[in-house]
Amino acid sequence: MQMREVLILFFLVVAGLAGALSIPSTPAAGPSPQAGGKDPMQGDSRFIVYIANEGVLIETLGKKVVMDGMFRHLAGYPRPSDAARADMENARSAFAGVDLVLATHHHADHFDAKVAGAHLAANPKATFVSARQVADDLAKGAPRYSQIASRVLEVTPDMGQRKDVRVADMGVSVLRLRHGNTMNVGFLLNLDGIKVLHLGDSDGTVANFDAFDLQKEGIDFALAPYWYALDEESRRVIREHIAAKQVIFFHIPEDNPDDSYLQKHMQEMGGRAGLTARIKKEFPQAMFLLTAGAPPSR
Repeated sequence: MQMREVLILFFLVVAGLAGALSIPSTPAAGPSPQAGGKDPMQGDSRFIVYIANEGVLIETLGKKVVMDGMFRHLAGYPRPSDAARADMENARSAFAGVDLVLATHHHADHFDAKVAGAHLAANPKATFVSARQVADDLAKGAPRYSQIASRVLEVTPDMGQRKDVRVADMGVSVLRLRHGNTMNVGFLLNLDGIKVLHLGDSDGTVANFDAFDLQKEGIDFALAPYWYALDEESRRVIREHIAAKQVIFFHIPEDNPDDSYLQKHMQEMGGRAGLTARIKKEFPQAMFLLTAGAPPSR
């Protein structure tokens, strides 16, 4: 594929999602990874586009993956617009032709059974992968579950273990990571050599990561909740136990969250500007997912 064609493809992808989210978006020009190899621009993360909270759309190498993006809302955090949710449910616009839908856990700011179920019913191409608790919720809450059941893959490793599967010609490692008492998994995608790690809401403790040796994986992009930058042990996890080439922080509350606890927290942080500045002191090269329909920003 010629560079000019790659640039055109990139614009179409991002413009399509921006339209689906009903917001203006004019990210800088840049290539998407080419088929058969890694991104021609080392460290380029623009094939990752923000949906909301921890939700991302990844489109590269002719594949589309949605991770933690099919939900409605939870107070205080970014949520998909009504237009974006409708596009997800109807598998149209940027959400047409999705190959793989992943959910790290069943909390309402990461997963909604009706949204995911509607998408799977509208998009016979898609396979859904998650842990048992999420799969059970989908079976109970999806209105037309019998139509999609054959494309729901439940993968639940024991705590501290991983299971590797191949879905839609993509390598997916499912990592059982502790998140309080909630059944939570992380996902490590291998997209023809491009490795993307999504941590869900996992606890940022060394004990949670010791067994995985992720630092040996050569991870290109780690998507981590912002609180991994706020205490020393979690920072150590990012630096020593994940050791990704690029860290991208998300799950960042809104500037004026409609939740009293988060409102106080964000005031203490100095809003999003203060929070991102604090993170930058620890991780100067960090990127952030803040604007729906856009790739990560610095």
